[in-house]
This record gives sequence, structure tokens and C-alpha cells, in this order.
Amino acid sequence: MTTRNAVLEMFLSGAWTTVPLYSAAGVTITRGHEPDGSWPRPTRIECEIANDTLAYDPSRPDSPLYGVAGRNTKTRITVDTNQRVWVEASSWTPDRTPEHVPGVRGRSWTKLTAEGVLRRIGMWTDPLRSPMYRTISARPTSIGHWPLEDGRDALLLSNTLAGGPAGTFKGGAALAESEAPLGAEQTVKTVVGSQLTGVFASASTTTGWQVVFSAKLAALPSGAGYQSLLTWTTSNGYTWSWTTNNANYFISVVASDGTVLYNNGTAWSTQGPPTEWMTFRLKASVSGGTVTIEPAWYRQSAPVVTGFTDTFAGSVGRLVQWWQVGASYTDGAWFSHVFAVTGLTDALTSGTAIAVFNGYLGERAGDRFQRLCGELGITYYMIGTAAETQPMGPQRAVTFLELLKEIRETDDCRIDDERFDIALTMRTRRVMYNQTAALTLTYPSQVAVPFNKILDDLNTHNRVTVKNASGGEVTSSLLSGPMSVLAPPAGVGEYKASVDVSVANPATQLQDIADWHRAKGTIERPRYAEVTVDLLANPSLVSAAMNVREGDMIAVVGAEPETVRFLVDGIIEKVSTAPWTVTYQVELYDVWIIGVYDDGVWRWDTRTTTLAAGATSTATSLSLTTVDVNDTLTTAAGSLPYDLMIEGERVTVTAMTAAAGTGPYTQTATVTRSINGVAKAQLAGARVNVYDSKRWGL
Repeated sequence: MTTRNAVLEMFLSGAWTTVPLYSAAGVTITRGHEPDGSWPRPTRIECEIANDTLAYDPSRPDSPLYGVAGRNTKTRITVDTNQRVWVEASSWTPDRTPEHVPGVRGRSWTKLTAEGVLRRIGMWTDPLRSPMYRTISARPTSIGHWPLEDGRDALLLSNTLAGGPAGTFKGGAALAESEAPLGAEQTVKTVVGSQLTGVFASASTTTGWQVVFSAKLAALPSGAGYQSLLTWTTSNGYTWSWTTNNANYFISVVASDGTVLYNNGTAWSTQGPPTEWMTFRLKASVSGGTVTIEPAWYRQSAPVVTGFTDTFAGSVGRLVQWWQVGASYTDGAWFSHVFAVTGLTDALTSGTAIAVFNGYLGERAGDRFQRLCGELGITYYMIGTAAETQPMGPQRAVTFLELLKEIRETDDCRIDDERFDIALTMRTRRVMYNQTAALTLTYPSQVAVPFNKILDDLNTHNRVTVKNASGGEVTSSLLSGPMSVLAPPAGVGEYKASVDVSVANPATQLQDIADWHRAKGTIERPRYAEVTVDLLANPSLVSAAMNVREGDMIAVVGAEPETVRFLVDGIIEKVSTAPWTVTYQVELYDVWIIGVYDDGVWRWDTRTTTLAAGATSTATSLSLTTVDVNDTLTTAAGSLPYDLMIEGERVTVTAMTAAAGTGPYTQTATVTRSINGVAKAQLAGARVNVYDSKRWGL
């Protein structure tokens, strides 16, 4: 007989400790989500702890759990030797019968609810700061960082350096401007007469430093005269300026007595016009009495660093103060993220620095998932590879949960609570293609009731609009056929759906995504909501059933003439003396069966072929007509035999004549009938399709 030894363990005082279950109440484990339900649905367990001694009420001072267990205590369930789930305790509800006396009569229990880390993440309501803010503020070498992302009502310019002085602004400078680099949230806009200023930390060293800022001018300076974008001073009395004119960037260094120590520059050319968002970096170091300066700059969305290296006689000093004074050439200009670091080791023109400035534009969905989890200390796993996921648009300043949803929608991947850890698991869309069944069930002996075939319009969408977070949208519509937008009976009428994504290249990505979602919403055949397995009645299925994960494919044989395949979206397990069941919440897998070019297996389907004449249920010669010559069926001996599907009946073609006529084209097929047990007379005009033809995925 199959055992059902459910074990509850909690991580107490540094060790996993078994906690007694009230077995009669059983354990319910919920994972994944319903196909038509909202995301996320955190993993969840519900059970009752046997509490006759009152020891398992963590709110009682005399309980061994007092001060040890409580909210978000790590918890896991094992059934026999199968580990089912890791979660965090979210609710303890002690209760007992009125007559309860420990060890004498009545009973006492603690109802426990525990959920996956997605629950906790869903409570993080604060938006993540912009990529530039998060990355720059975390630099341990910082001697001052003014993000210039302050709210419109701010009185000072915040400084992310702990204990560092805030900056000031005056003269009409406008805060919270929406024009910003892709990696920033908002900026400061300068006008004639405005002023921004900040003071660097006094503990900065004199061996070398780097100053960085980002800016965009509303228009190029009108002439060849050089005007300052940013100016700063050092403790040796030097004044340093990054300047520009209508063609060049120029660096000037002037001593306290007015002596010009350095004055040189180079053309910014096509790699750095200041009317686009630019990041500017000046690195200064000293050896003996020689100062080496390394000005460099790079443009938004262009991973090319331009710059030069030069020297002059002098010293570097320590950084003291920076400022920007609004003038005619910076009237209406925007400034973002002024900061400096001490030392020379920070790679501020690296690929990573450029990616941050670009808001990680083009980052793969899988890479973004891993990076964000790493930044926030969330343990994560991946099924599939990041390289096969969609390139994404810039990372927005929204909550972590919203960013996860954006990743999920853009790639159409899965993000679920991990089963074997307090962690998240991303399963890529492509890894869910063309799966071998993780579990195959025979109907009706291995499928418990209810197992209902449903012919309805739930999840039907034949006109799908995909909207991109940074602009652009595309609509994909099915214009002909039974599931099209045509009015019944030619179609089903219009069913709209909208998908919000964030892609790197709307021109090349949005249409494919829209077509994919439209294909998912126009599967013609009936759906099933769930598949339940009674493991008491089918002990041979225990191992396979326990190993099914969200995103796996399962199959049911015998319910229909053809095998029915399902993608598992959610799983509900009920473990008790009786029943012991696993219910898979499913969607049809048809759209996930994807063709692979030149693999020697796939076949093109025919789009315009129908029966030219009716046929009896036993006729072995079928007359076909095809509108498009490209849809005619192959006659090649090496491709025979092959199967066709005609209004639910599968037939095997053993011979096919060449196409005749000039359009429509006629062919005659010699066939074996009723391969799937469906035997019926066929009417003229019946649709003809290649059996088990593949779809084309993203």
C-alpha cells in the first residue's frame, strides 16, 4: 500500500526541526497559478500542527517556539521521500476545543499557513530607484553623488554619500524633469542665471580622482567660443572645467593666480554631440610633478567611448566643490548624476557603466531576472538560458514585482516560487517548447473526476495589442477561419486582449510577440481546466506525479481520438489519509509544439486545401482542391506516407497525384481511413490539414 507520510519541518535555532502535524486535517499545497488567473499566486501550504501540549503556539512565553518561530520562519513539507515545497510561515492561528485539557481530553491545534517568497516581494511597495542611482550610490569609493532625481518640491539636491552634504540650487533651476537618460528617473533643467553646486567629502585623497556627470543641451552653442558644462575646484587652488563649443569638447585647468595650466580638447564629431544624452568622465592622476588627465565620453544607446589622454606639469589636489552656472548655451539643458570617486580603479567607462547609463537597454529578460535578484539578495534559479530570452527595454523605476511581471510578459516565461528553496525560479519560454510528457495518464482509469471538456470563449483573443513600456504598439488579428474576428458563423467575432511588454527594439519584436499571443488565444479545440490524479488509486504514478513542475507538459490518452497534451500552470496537492490527490491546472499545449527549420521532421501545413467532393466513411480515394499553389500537398515518394486531419478524422496518405489545373489546383489522395478511430462521411468543403503540423514560435 502506498504511504502518505507528510512531514512538516521548520528551521528553528539554526536547524531543521520536525513539527508534529494533525494528520486528520491533511496538508494542502498550492503552486503556480491558474491559466486564467492573475500573477503572482505565491506557493502556499495550509495544515494544522498538533498542539495538545500547547507547545506550538509561538505567542506563548512558555512555548519552546517563543522568540524562535513566528512570521516568515522557513518551513518545508516532505511527503514520504519527496520534498514538496519550501515556504515561509505567514500565519499562525492557535485554537482548541472548549473542553481541552492537555493529555486528558479534547484537542488543540495551530493552523499554519506558509507561503513562498513571492508573497513577501508583493509587499515591497516602494519603487526601485533608477539603475544609475542604485549603481552609483553603491560605490564604496564615492566622495559625493548628487543624482539630481529629487522631487519637484525638494529644497536641496540630495547626496547619496552617507553624511555627505546636500547640494544647492537656485535661479530658476527646475527639478523632477521627465527628460532623462534611460538609466535615470528624472533630472534638473537649467536656465540662464540658474546655479547647481555641491561639496565633495573632505576626506578624499590627493593621489587621483574621477569626476563624472551626464548632460544634454537643448541646442548646440552658437559659435566657437568655449562654454563650461561643469566646473570644479581642488585643494591646490586649481579650477577645472569641462567646456564645449559648436564642434569640440575642451578641458581647461587654471591655477589660483589665473595661470592657465592646461587648455586642450578634441572634436566630439558624431560620437558625442552634447544635444544628445552624454556621460562625461575626467580621470586625473599624478606621478612626480606630472598630471595625467583622461577625458572620455559616451552617448546614450551607443557603446562607443571617445576621449584622449594628455599631461601637464602640476598636482591633482583633492576635490573640493563643483558647480554649474546656467548661461545662454545651457538654457533649457538637463543635468543628471554628478558624482566623483577617489582613486583610479573604478571602471567608469566600462561596458557595465555604459549599460547602467542606458538603463540596461537590450539586456536579455533572463539576465535582468538574475541581476535584479542578485541586487536584492533573492536566491534564484533558471530553467533554460538567459541567451534564449527576449532583449528588453530600459529598466523603469517601479517596484520589483512590477519588474518581474515585465520580464514575465516580455518573454512569456514563468517566474514561480522555487520548490526546493526559499527562492524564485525563472523558466524560459523556449525551454517549454516541444517537451516530452513528464506524466502520461490513461483515461479514465488514471484520471479522477472532474475531467471536463469545455467548449467556451474563456481565454479567446483573436485581436491582440502589444504595448511597449517606452512607446510603440502593434496589433495582431486573425482575419479568417473559425476563430477569426469575422462575425459568426464565419468566425467567432472580435475578442480583444492587451499585453504590456518592455522590448529593446519595438520594430522587430512587437509583431512577433503579438502574433504569438494571438496564436495562443485562437486554439480551436475544446479546453480543459484541470487534470486530477488520485494517487491512492494509482500508486504506480506517485513518483512521476510528484516530479511534475509548473511549466511541464503532461498528456492524457483515451479521452479524445488524439492524445491531449497540457501545459501545467498550477498544481494543487492534497495529502491526507484519504484522499491523496494532485490536481494540475492546465492550458492546452498545442501552441507550444513548435516547428524547427530543417530538422528533417517538421512539415508545412496546408492553409487553403479542402475536399473537392464528399466521400463516404470508407472511401479510400479523396479529391482535394487547393487555392494557393504553395499549399498543394507533396507527392515525393520519400515523404510518403504522411497523415492528414480532415474535420477530426485522421487519414494516412499512401499516394498523392500531382497538382492539376491553373488554380484552384486539384489532387487525388489514396488514403487509409479512420486512423484515430473516427469514422464518418466527409462533406465537400471539409478542411484538410497536415496532421501534427507545427507552429512557429518566437
